[in-house]
Amino acid sequence: MQAAKVIQLVYDWAVKPDRIADSLKSADVQGRHLIALVYASEERGAAEAELLGSLEAFPPSQALMLLGKLEQELLIFSREADKSRTFHGFRELADLVLPAVLKDQWLGTPSADKAGQSGAGAETASWISFRHFLTSHLCHFLCQVALGAVKITQNGEMHRKDAQELAQRFTFSERLSSGLPAEEVQFLLHFAVGASLVQQEDGLLHLSAEGKSLLRGERRDAWRRIAEWWMESRMYGMAHTLRAVAQFPSEPAAGRVSPWANILWIYSGPHRKGYHDPKSSFTWENLPKALQELWLLGLVDFGMSKGRIAWVRPDRDMVSQLAAHMASRGEDGIFYAGNQRPEEIGNTGHPTRPISLPNMESLVPLDSPLGWQQRLELVGLKSNDEFMGRYRFTKETVIQGLQAGLTMEEFKDLLGWLGFEGPATQTLLEWASTYASTLFMDTLVLKVSDPVRFRELQEIPQFLEMITEVIPEYGFTLNRNNKIRVKELLQHFGLVPGEDSRRVLDLAPVSLAGIGNAWDLPRPEPGPPAYRESPGSLRAPAQEPKDKNGKEAREQEMRERIETLENAIAEEKKIEFSYAAPIMKRISLKPLLLLKHKDPIKFIGIELDSGHRNEYVLEQAKALRIVE
Repeated sequence: MQAAKVIQLVYDWAVKPDRIADSLKSADVQGRHLIALVYASEERGAAEAELLGSLEAFPPSQALMLLGKLEQELLIFSREADKSRTFHGFRELADLVLPAVLKDQWLGTPSADKAGQSGAGAETASWISFRHFLTSHLCHFLCQVALGAVKITQNGEMHRKDAQELAQRFTFSERLSSGLPAEEVQFLLHFAVGASLVQQEDGLLHLSAEGKSLLRGERRDAWRRIAEWWMESRMYGMAHTLRAVAQFPSEPAAGRVSPWANILWIYSGPHRKGYHDPKSSFTWENLPKALQELWLLGLVDFGMSKGRIAWVRPDRDMVSQLAAHMASRGEDGIFYAGNQRPEEIGNTGHPTRPISLPNMESLVPLDSPLGWQQRLELVGLKSNDEFMGRYRFTKETVIQGLQAGLTMEEFKDLLGWLGFEGPATQTLLEWASTYASTLFMDTLVLKVSDPVRFRELQEIPQFLEMITEVIPEYGFTLNRNNKIRVKELLQHFGLVPGEDSRRVLDLAPVSLAGIGNAWDLPRPEPGPPAYRESPGSLRAPAQEPKDKNGKEAREQEMRERIETLENAIAEEKKIEFSYAAPIMKRISLKPLLLLKHKDPIKFIGIELDSGHRNEYVLEQAKALRIVE
């Protein structure tokens, strides 16, 4: 048969839903937990050391044998680097495997309900949701950049005072932790830099064209862009995991937080003992980073009990919409976004129109259009961090907003949307006019020093059509887009004007190298896929070494033992060998796993006489053969 046809037959067998269902059904509790960890890690992969320490009261040697069995069943595969091994799930199987294993892990089984894993009791919890707050804080952060209030140090860190002032305005998240606002500032900074929304000149941040475009767009698009950046650059995955969550039944609506933490720690480590206990509750600092940032994105809500986080409730609308439209990683490793646009991501349940107040103040809902909030952030001063934001206007804030680029027309439209009374509107417009009525314009001036040439140019109709104003005894003003045409006309008359270049911002990309390592999540270094047969090992018979006691002879003998063991494991056959432990004896064994990455190489099996599972050094196994 052709090799391609063989590969296709194996592939068709491997991805059959019935085979996957049967394999998962036959897997024990430990096996399903390891499968959930490996597949939830997605593109990141799970390090061998992480997996071996994740099962409570389960020896690492047995966990290693279990991983080997899952490899043999083509449920997972491994990669071997120089000093480590990582385990990965197959992308083709992820959408079949994850819904099955995560449903048991996170929603619980009938037997687990008695242990407290179900949603019973969650109705009495105090729920905290962060929906819409992240995009609102992002808008505030980018508007502070537009106002020139955010600086970067030479070490690649946000200026300490600027970071503290931003954190002091993000007070809503203090309900979970006093240190959370500072973490959110770093989250927003990394997103803005990673998405090329900001640039810098001499340490002062400026909005890029991408940043200005995002603020002119819609809130749902800004949120989706954050979510896709987070999955691609922060978590290196989560797409299949969120699609699995979207398939969960609507009941129970909530579950204990510890089972979620017991899986999602794989993204950030280390594993904590409390994650095993389904009744445990946690502080914000003890939660895995992945679960923390799922809350920041508004994909899950947290239920509080006695001041600690005890429950988690996925926001099914947001998860389902993101899962339906999110990007999926192709074989080339690039994310490809869906063609559909997501629907509006929920609402806060609060008024959707602003409420004008006396003393130049206004209450504005958190889910108001992003474009209106951008204008508000430029000309107003926000004094709270709640679902209805309170903005206060002063003469200084209005002028700062106009200086940052807001036009008078946009300001007038904003006042109309806010619904201020006539006297208040008139006062705000008078404040704005003190800046807008006198304006330094960046215009292009053609200076002509020769009086004769000056008079000649005023007599050329084609030239006068391209200028905007004549400055007596000095020169002419013109629009910049007419510069090339004016220059060509002057050259036709024998004039070659010089250049008096104006200062242009020398913007450069922002580098966060100074804090990147501390902020980044740990990620194991994957090597090439590890196969049981190395390419070409069976193509030609090995030549007999000249020296039977030399290095080549020993290496060839070791290769033959490895090949014999691998064949016995693959065909589920028994082996015999002589072993000195502590005295030389002949052992009959059913081999289970070959540990080629160990030094020295070892293998694990069950002795037929005693039924014990033991570990042996391959080099000490003499006269090894398969028992037919």
